[in-house]
Amino acid sequence: MEKIATQLNPLTARWGQLGERDRLALTVLAAVGFVAMIYFLIWQPVQSWSDESKLRYENNVALVNWIKQNQSTLLAAKGGGNRGLTLARNGRSVLSLVNQQARKLSLNIKRLEPKENDQLRVWVDGVEFNRLIELLYGLQRQFDIELLSINLEKGKESGMVNASLVLGG
Repeated sequence: MEKIATQLNPLTARWGQLGERDRLALTVLAAVGFVAMIYFLIWQPVQSWSDESKLRYENNVALVNWIKQNQSTLLAAKGGGNRGLTLARNGRSVLSLVNQQARKLSLNIKRLEPKENDQLRVWVDGVEFNRLIELLYGLQRQFDIELLSINLEKGKESGMVNASLVLGG
């Protein structure tokens, strides 16, 4: 304790030598600095984390709701279909329909790969979650191409995902 007091003695002596206006200015400056530190080191990071958490929660709720709405379709698709990969309900190729829908939504498909049992594997990176849901909804609704499996990873930016999909036509 004495060591701290001996180190503070020159500072308190210097403080005493300052004029009244200088002391007031330093006091105000210290208060503003303290408030700024609290804001930038505590409040702003906590607020940012809170906003990101809310967005992740809303995205997850949307996904859960979509899965619940399409549960019967997903279970039926898991049982296997007899329609074949090459042709969807309207007679067009599943590959071309997926590409067409992706282009409409300005999505870049990283890779397409035909799979066994009339399935198509699709990889997309850095896609906005809501646009991915629009793609899946459009494929199912317009062309009867169903989502059989999905693997999502968080993207680099908030609201963005990397996805691996298995679609059945």
